[in-house]
Amino acid sequence: MPATIELPAVLDCLPDAVWLLDAGGAVRFANAAARALLESSSGEGQEGVADATRALQECLDQVRLRGDAPGERFSVRRSGQTRWYSAQATRCDCDGGRTVLVWRDVSGSKDAEDRLSLFRRALSDCSNPVCIADCRQRDMPLVYVNRSFEVLTGYKPTEAIGRNCRFLQGEERHQEAIEEIRRALARGQSCRVVLKNFRKDGSMFWNELSLSPVRDDSGRVTHFLGFQNDVTQLREAELALIKARDAAESADRAKGEFLAVMSHEIRTPMQSVFGFTDLLLATSLSQEQRRFVTVIRSQSDALLAILNDILDFSRLKSGAVMLEAIPFGIREVLDDVMATVKGAAEAKGLEVEVQLDGDVPRLVVGDAARLRQILMNLLSNAVKFTERGRVVVRASATQAARCGRHDIGFEVIDTGRGISEEEMPKLFRSFSQLDAADVRRHGGTGLGLAITKKLAELMGGEVGVRSCPGKGSTFWVRLPFDKIAEGKATANPRPGPAVDPVDPSFAERHPMRILVVEDNSLTAEVACSYLAWMGYRPDHAASASAALVLVGREDYDVILMDLQMPDIDGIETARIIRAAYGDRHRPQIVALTANAMAGERERCLAAGLDDYLTKPIGVGALRTALLVAEARGQDPCPTRQYGTSEREGQTADGDPVLDGAALRQMERLGGGVVARMIALMRQDAPDHLREIGAAAAAGDAEALGRAAHKFKGGCAAIGARRLEHDCAAIVEAASRGDLAVAAARVAGLGEGWEALCAELEGLAKTLA
Repeated sequence: MPATIELPAVLDCLPDAVWLLDAGGAVRFANAAARALLESSSGEGQEGVADATRALQECLDQVRLRGDAPGERFSVRRSGQTRWYSAQATRCDCDGGRTVLVWRDVSGSKDAEDRLSLFRRALSDCSNPVCIADCRQRDMPLVYVNRSFEVLTGYKPTEAIGRNCRFLQGEERHQEAIEEIRRALARGQSCRVVLKNFRKDGSMFWNELSLSPVRDDSGRVTHFLGFQNDVTQLREAELALIKARDAAESADRAKGEFLAVMSHEIRTPMQSVFGFTDLLLATSLSQEQRRFVTVIRSQSDALLAILNDILDFSRLKSGAVMLEAIPFGIREVLDDVMATVKGAAEAKGLEVEVQLDGDVPRLVVGDAARLRQILMNLLSNAVKFTERGRVVVRASATQAARCGRHDIGFEVIDTGRGISEEEMPKLFRSFSQLDAADVRRHGGTGLGLAITKKLAELMGGEVGVRSCPGKGSTFWVRLPFDKIAEGKATANPRPGPAVDPVDPSFAERHPMRILVVEDNSLTAEVACSYLAWMGYRPDHAASASAALVLVGREDYDVILMDLQMPDIDGIETARIIRAAYGDRHRPQIVALTANAMAGERERCLAAGLDDYLTKPIGVGALRTALLVAEARGQDPCPTRQYGTSEREGQTADGDPVLDGAALRQMERLGGGVVARMIALMRQDAPDHLREIGAAAAAGDAEALGRAAHKFKGGCAAIGARRLEHDCAAIVEAASRGDLAVAAARVAGLGEGWEALCAELEGLAKTLA
C-alpha cells in the first residue's frame, strides 16, 4: 500500500523558507530552510541570524496588522554574503484562518537588475553620444539614444527613437562612408567611419561613428551599438594640413618647373658657347687669342658646374636620383678625374698623384658617373684651397670582401691650409662655405660637399674628413661596389668620355649615317661640327616635318633629336618614326634636351627614344652615345628572350615582372653580365626585403624610404619593373608620412619577389 506522505517532510524539501502561522499570527511550524535562517551554523557569527530574526519579526507584525507581508525586497547577511529575499503571505480561511509565510531568495534577479540599472545609467551618463539600433526590425530603427546624443544632435529621444540613423545625414551624404557602413551591417562586423552629419538646427558636424554588433546567446546579431564623436575640429585641421600639403607640393612642382626652364634657358645658349669655343681652339690662334678663348672656356665650365650643382642638389633632395649598375675600372675613373684637374693644379705649381693599392679590384659593378662626381668635388676643392705642395688621390680596399661586394676607400689628401675644429661643423652643409672670402676668391655655390655626402649615402657609403690647420686635409669616402669576376671582364665595356675630341678616323671605325634634328641653328652647327671632327657628314633638319621627309628618303643609323621644336615635339616625332618602321630595323633615336631635371630621361625612354644627351653636349658624351647606339643596332643575341611575353609578363598594373629590354642591353656588355646580375639579385634581395619590412613594422617612415630606395636601384638595374615601381610608390608614400599606403605596398613585395624569382630561375637555366 502507498506510503503516507507527511506535510512537514514535504515542506522541508522546499528551498524557500516557509512558516505556518495560526489565526493570531503566532508561528506554529517552520521548515528546514526557515530554521536554518534563524539558527547559527558552525563557524558563522550571529550577524545573519539577527538580520533574519529582525526581518521575520517585521513580516509577522505586518501579517497581524494587515494580513499580508511586505512586498519589497529585504536583505539578510549569511556566511559573509548578502542575500536578498522577498516575502509573500497567503491566508487559508478554510483552515481556521491560518497563514502561510514564504521567503524566496531573489539574489540572482536582484543582481541582474542592479547590473542592468548600472548599464542603463552608464549609457545615459556617458559623455559620448550613444545609440542602439534594432537590426531585427525593418529599416533598423533606433531603440535607444542617451542624453549626450541629444546634446550633440539637438534631437530628443522621442524624436530619434523609431527612425533610422540616416536621418542625420541630410541631403549631402558621404557616400564612401555610407557604403562601408552597409557592408559592415550586412556582414555583422564592426566598423569605424567619419561622415558628414547635420544637427536639428541644420549645422554640419563631422561624426566619427563606431559601430559594434550585439549578439544573442545563439550568436545571432540582434542590435548594433553606435558610439559617436564630434571630430569637426580634428577634421578641419586635417583638411587644412591636406590643403597645406597640396600647396607645398604645388610649390615644389613650381620650383621643379622653374629649374627645368632655367636649365633649358641656360643650357641652350651655353651649347653655342661651349661648341664654338672648342671649334675656335681647334683653329690657328695667336698666344693672346688662345689665352682669351681658354678663359672663356674655363668660365663656361664654372658656370655649368654651378648649374649642375643646383640641379643635382634638387634631385638628391627629392630622392629622384637613380644609380646605375655597370662594370667599370677604378683606375680608369681615377685617371680620368685626375686628368681633368691636372691643368688647374699644374698652373698653381702643385704636384698631383694617383695611388692605387694592389688589393683594389681592377673591375667592379656600380655607378661610375656618380663616383667620378664625388671624386671631382673632392679633388677640385683640394686644388682650389691648396697653394703649394701636392694633391694625392688614393684608393684602397678598406676590408675583406663581403656578401659579394667590395668596400673601397678613397682619400683625397692635400697640403693646404687645413680646417680648424670650429670650422668642421660647417662642412657638408648646403650653401655653406668656410669663409665669405672663399666665395669672392674661388666662387662656387657651397653645394659640392653637400652633394658629395648625399651621393655617398645614396650609394650606401659614408664620407668624412681629417684635418690639421696649417698642414692640410684628408677627405675620405668609403663606398660598396658589387663584385665582377676577374678574367671575365666585359668584352665591350661601356665607353668612357673621349680624351681627344679631334678624331677624324672615328667615323671610319664606326661608320654610321647620322641625322641631326635641331631647330636652333647655333646648336645644330656645333653638333654637326663635332660630327665632322669625327669624320661624319651628317644631315641636318631644322624641323620635325623636315626630319620626317628625310627619314622617308634615307636609311639613317642614328638620329640626334631635339625635344623642343616649333612644329612637332621630339617625343611625338620619335613615336611617328617608330610606327613607320614597325618591326623593321630602325635608326637609334638619341634625345637632345636642355632639361636636366629628374624624370626627363625616364620620360624620353618611356616614349620610345633610345638614349638621352643633356645640353651642352660635349664631344666625349656624343662619342659615347654613338658607340652605345652602334652596339644597340647590332644586337648580338637577337633571338634570345628575356623575361615573360608582353602579355603574360605584366602585372595587374601593367608593369612587366621582368623587362627584357633592360637585360638585352646588359647582355651587350658581354662577359656573362646578366648571369652575374641575376646571382647578385638573388643574393641581396632577401636582405633588402627584410630591411624594408622591419622599417615598415617599426613605423619609421625615413628608414622605410631609404630602404625602399636602395632596393629600387637594384630592381631598376636588372629590369624588375614591378618591384621597381612598388618601391617607388613606397618611397613616395614614406616621404609623405603615409605609412598606411606604404605598408600596403610593402605587403605586396613578397608576391612580387616570388614572381621575379620564377622568372630569374627560368632565365638562369636558359643562360646556362
